[in-house]
Amino acid sequence: ITQCGDLCDRVDLSAQVYPRGSHLLCHDDVIGTRKVSFIYYLTDPEEDWSSAEGGALELYPRAGPGTPAVAPSKELLPLADSLAIFLVEPGVSFHAVREVRGERARVSLQGWLHARSLEETLGFESRQFATLQQILVPKEPCPAVVAAPAGGQEEDSNELSEEDLKVLSEWISPAYLSPQALQ
Repeated sequence: ITQCGDLCDRVDLSAQVYPRGSHLLCHDDVIGTRKVSFIYYLTDPEEDWSSAEGGALELYPRAGPGTPAVAPSKELLPLADSLAIFLVEPGVSFHAVREVRGERARVSLQGWLHARSLEETLGFESRQFATLQQILVPKEPCPAVVAAPAGGQEEDSNELSEEDLKVLSEWISPAYLSPQALQ
């Protein structure tokens, strides 16, 4: 962080509460003059947060220009009184928040330190790789999705087989695969 260059006096700060089921998709935080991101965790100091509760800050390496890897390279639990700090750089500072699966909420103060000008932000010349820019400026139209009948199953069937549920349970919380949730 000491290599980030000059900062101005502007600091943005917000409180974040992630109750059970909440998450944040992968992004790089590049908006305006943001230069440094920080997260201070306010979780219960009397009880350590466990990985089973979810809510980890996931840090992703680049898979290519403006593209995060599929899996995170590091996961940081939201431990009480801990601070995460990282540089904001277009198409580089990829991170996400894993789904909160426990009963406790993931609580934090989160914010950004800013550069004096847009030109002084890290990777200014690579802003086209920022996740926000990729959303706002589509490169080309997506091809149409063509429905194809599932092999060997009735086309009208919306029921999931035991095998379907087994495969899905590797990726989706069982709470979302219950018969009540699937209705």
